[in-house]
Amino acid sequence: MPADLRLLATAGTRLSAEDIVWYRARLMIMQKHIFTDLVPIREAYVAPGLRGIDELYAAGVLDDDMRTAWQSLATNTCDGSVDALIRMIDPEQNQVIADQWDAISAGRAPIGRVLTYVRTLFGKPAVPGARAPGVFASTVVRADVAGRSLALRTSLPDFNWADRDSRWTYIIGDLVPRHVDLETDPALAAAALGESFGAVLARGRVVARLPDLLADLTAHWEIVE
Repeated sequence: MPADLRLLATAGTRLSAEDIVWYRARLMIMQKHIFTDLVPIREAYVAPGLRGIDELYAAGVLDDDMRTAWQSLATNTCDGSVDALIRMIDPEQNQVIADQWDAISAGRAPIGRVLTYVRTLFGKPAVPGARAPGVFASTVVRADVAGRSLALRTSLPDFNWADRDSRWTYIIGDLVPRHVDLETDPALAAAALGESFGAVLARGRVVARLPDLLADLTAHWEIVE
């Protein structure tokens, strides 16, 4: 079995309420860091437009790549929006919070690693059309049975969200294309962005997600030779 899945099976029962509180606090800290990194730049753009971005660039607050991201966004084209999306996600995931995911994964060993895999297992993004991590990259378990080499394809993720390379592969391979769908389908975008925050929050709770969650976890198992 893959290491993360084996760790979940052997150490998962040791999870405590204190572990959950610790993990939740770490997640909130990361969200705050993303917010404080991006919102001041956004406010600079909303006020004077690209002039505000150029002022931040001249002050050394932005690098060339982030400046280009806002220039791409200002074109008001689909290609520009996609370019801006990728350029903005990259520093968020690979600079702002990357080391924090490493610290969480290594923290309270081995519980930090268990919790980040649980997040991968159950943390399907709320972007319309996004696949669950276990559907995007499925764990395959192989064994010799009665002289035959068989493989069991599961709906369990074959990666851990805390690992930056695997996380980036999922973001680029599934989440970015789903955001592009919003750019190219006005009706889909209006339905997604027009939903109130309260409705999105309620729909994201575990009980409300249970039918979709069970479908993702059970619908893709198969034995192949």
